[in-house]
Amino acid sequence: MKKLVIIVFLILALGALIFQTQAKVEVPNNTTIVVTGEAVIDAKPDIATVCLGVETESENVTKALNENSEKLTKVISALEGLGIPEDNITTTYFKIYPVRDYKTNELKEYRVVNEIKVKTSNLDKIGKIISMAISSGANRVEWIEFGLSKDKVKKLRAKVIREACENAKAKASAIAESLNLTIIGILNVKEQSTYFQPYRVYGSELGAIPIPTPAVTSPPIKPGEVTVSFKIVATFIAQ
Repeated sequence: MKKLVIIVFLILALGALIFQTQAKVEVPNNTTIVVTGEAVIDAKPDIATVCLGVETESENVTKALNENSEKLTKVISALEGLGIPEDNITTTYFKIYPVRDYKTNELKEYRVVNEIKVKTSNLDKIGKIISMAISSGANRVEWIEFGLSKDKVKKLRAKVIREACENAKAKASAIAESLNLTIIGILNVKEQSTYFQPYRVYGSELGAIPIPTPAVTSPPIKPGEVTVSFKIVATFIAQ
């Protein structure tokens, strides 16, 4: 009798377990919706960097180097006279190399190139920086780059993140509505990319030519906008 009771109990217990397992399988899982949220902001720059330099040539390498050094020293002094802090003037490129005849490969002369970049938060000074540098001996203008200060980047990044999140929510809501689902939560969010694109204008190489005696007119420079973008991948839970 006891064995019979035990057997019946085991059968009932096994039946209950099978029923629970089937019940769990039959309950539909929540649906996940994966979307990409994107946002792009174009902003006015508040910082500019000008890359310029001096190129000299001579049959004597020492003469080429000395002439280059003297001219660039005058350029730097003139820029500091404009109110550019010393820390905002840095060397970006320096090279001494032989110039050979492309037919005979014979040494013709030596060329010295020394370039600096000049950073300013006063965008109205860009034209003056270029004209003053050329008047003082510079004969290369490589590029002008418009960018953003750290404070402005921080503010814009917070804004573009919010807009990217709103974009993701709007996409997920549209998908859910189209499928007769309701968003009930977020499973995870992953930052995919942050992109900061300064606006750069490439200049011209004047070459080793005599600097004009008359004062150089400041060229008009119009800043371009800087692009800040942000992208996330978000997984929403719907039912």
